[in-house]
Amino acid sequence: MKFLLTFIFASSLGFAQVKQVEIKNFNFSYTAPLGEGVAESFSYQNQKEGEQKIQVEKFADVFKLKFEGSENQELEFKNAPAFIQEAETINLNTLNLNLGQSVSLGLSQGQFVSTNEELTLKNMNLSCDRLGFSSQFLDEVLSGCIQRMSFKVSGFSSFPQKGIDYALIEALNSSSQMKATSLSIKNVDLKINSGKFQLSADVKAQISGTVSASGTAKYDTPTKKITIKVSEIKFGFIDLTTKVFDELKKQENETLKINKPYIYITVK
Repeated sequence: MKFLLTFIFASSLGFAQVKQVEIKNFNFSYTAPLGEGVAESFSYQNQKEGEQKIQVEKFADVFKLKFEGSENQELEFKNAPAFIQEAETINLNTLNLNLGQSVSLGLSQGQFVSTNEELTLKNMNLSCDRLGFSSQFLDEVLSGCIQRMSFKVSGFSSFPQKGIDYALIEALNSSSQMKATSLSIKNVDLKINSGKFQLSADVKAQISGTVSASGTAKYDTPTKKITIKVSEIKFGFIDLTTKVFDELKKQENETLKINKPYIYITVK
């Protein structure tokens, strides 16, 4: 689930009514509640600008972004996913973001560290469609991505206490009698075409193998709800579908509901 949330984080930085934004080679460092970064160039509404400094300060659950340089303005980043809200330090290296008729995101490396969790991403690349039928940017992006999306990460590691990665660890532990507490994932490859998804990843805990999953996804604009129907989750030849759903069921909250084979996510 963090993969999807990482994308939502990048696509909802306050540009909700904007048709075009491009950020090149952005490097950012944050130690709660303050952070700062520099982008090599910044393009907003097709107006190309040079170097841009960005300062961030967190107030309660809102991140205030102040742009200084060729473009001067302030924006707010609300409803960030938990791994960002709870992070004590964040480091982003070489982030490239393009929001236009389509959406693309590239990140050389990102690290999010909190008291209870550490998440590291390496060589992340995402591209998807953007359906321009709505006045709400996030609706356009989520609807477009469920129609067509390509998402790849060469390296992902975490010490999770919740989320799909935690559910996967617990499912593997109960299936193989291992006692892994951390997860290292390589070569994540997620593709969605016309609402059908295929996911594969190389997983290493105390044992190694390939995880694969398939199913369908849809997004309902009026209710802001993503519905994922999972056909199967496998680790090699081992079927983990039921065990992963059992673990996810324990994590239900107001925005996450589980009813095998369905996962329901409400986007705030």
